[in-house]
Amino acid sequence: MTGRCEGLRQPLPHGRGSDNIAEVRFWRRQYEHADNAGKTLKFPCRSADPSFVNIALYTVLLGVTFWQQANPNGANNPQRAAMNRQIESVRRQAAALGLRLQPWGPAPVSAIADPPAYACPAIPEESVSPILEGASKAQSVDLGLLRAVIGQESTFHPCAVSSKGAQGLMQLMPEVSSRLGVTDVFDPQQNVDAGARYLKELLNKYQGDLPKALAAYNAGPTAVDQANGIPDIPETRQYVESILAKVGAKPAADAAK
Repeated sequence: MTGRCEGLRQPLPHGRGSDNIAEVRFWRRQYEHADNAGKTLKFPCRSADPSFVNIALYTVLLGVTFWQQANPNGANNPQRAAMNRQIESVRRQAAALGLRLQPWGPAPVSAIADPPAYACPAIPEESVSPILEGASKAQSVDLGLLRAVIGQESTFHPCAVSSKGAQGLMQLMPEVSSRLGVTDVFDPQQNVDAGARYLKELLNKYQGDLPKALAAYNAGPTAVDQANGIPDIPETRQYVESILAKVGAKPAADAAK
């Protein structure tokens, strides 16, 4: 397998927290796929020119990540001290290249606010379309609705993880993934198939009431049942209205009083 650098705005993974584990798993999968197919892997970096240093930095970063996960309590270990020195070296080299390696270095100063950061690119249209079409037919869920939900949930980034622990393209909570038999929540096919099944369950539960089903997808069925409608939660109400607008449905009028 060969690799080359390609410009990317998002920060690289740093191996701390569930969201970064997802990032590492995503990029490791890309390495494996590229290696098996004998293809060239495009490494994330900010430099416009291919660089061995960029590739080396990312390789070291992956090694640091896996070592930290395997040795969470090794603060006084000589290996840990050596690894910390290596991290500092990576940080200095990254700064010279304009890379942002959270949380070892401060974000570069910019007059323009950065968009939400993902450590993986959005899934290409040619890859996601067959998955969505298959899930739409299998669950009898409108294709446009699936697209709108994914756009709202993850903006089509398969490694997305929310602060509440929702994961993947359709932001499935771990308990939902487990119940629906998902083995790799960051696999687009599994995530979309399970997300479409869950959305269908909610549509059936609320007898086709799309606003209630969407509210339950966002806030959970318990919150909808207790409110006997859309919960009076600003995030949930905005979520429902945004998706309804995308699919051309009427605005929800049954928000809980």
